[in-house]
Amino acid sequence: MALLAITSPTHTLVLSVRRHRRPLAVLKSLGFTRPPVRRVVAVHATLLAGTALVVGIPLGVGAARWSWRVITSRLGVVDVPVLPVWAVLATTGAVLVANLVALGPGWRAARTSTAAALQVGVTTRRRGRPGPRPDRHQRRPHGSSGQPAPRR
Repeated sequence: MALLAITSPTHTLVLSVRRHRRPLAVLKSLGFTRPPVRRVVAVHATLLAGTALVVGIPLGVGAARWSWRVITSRLGVVDVPVLPVWAVLATTGAVLVANLVALGPGWRAARTSTAAALQVGVTTRRRGRPGPRPDRHQRRPHGSSGQPAPRR
C-alpha cells in the first residue's frame, strides 16, 4: 500500500512535467531559473497532496464511523469513536513525501532546454532528446508526384 501511495503521485508528477513542458519553458524564457522551476513542481505536488487529503480524510473518517456504528449496533457494543494521533501525523508525512517525490520531476523540468521545448514541430524521443517530427502528409503541388521537375 505504501508503494502505491508513493508511485501514484510520482507517476502523476512525471506526466504533468512532460505535458506542461512548453508552459514551463515559457516561464524559463520569462526569467525563471532552475530553482523557481523546481519550486513550481513542488507547489504542484503540495497542492496535489493537499487536495487528496482534504477530500480523502473526511470521506474516509465518515465511511469508517458509519461502518463502525453498523458493526457495533449489531454486536450490542458501545460506540466510542477515536481518532488516533498517528492519523493526524500521517497528513503531515503525506505532504512531505509528496515534496520529496517532486524532487525528481522538478529536477528534470529545470534541466529541460528552453529552446528545445519551444520548438514547433518537434516531438520528444526516448530519453528526452529532441527529434524531427515525421511529416508524411506534406502538401505537394497539384499533379506533382514528388519527383523534381525535369530540367529544360
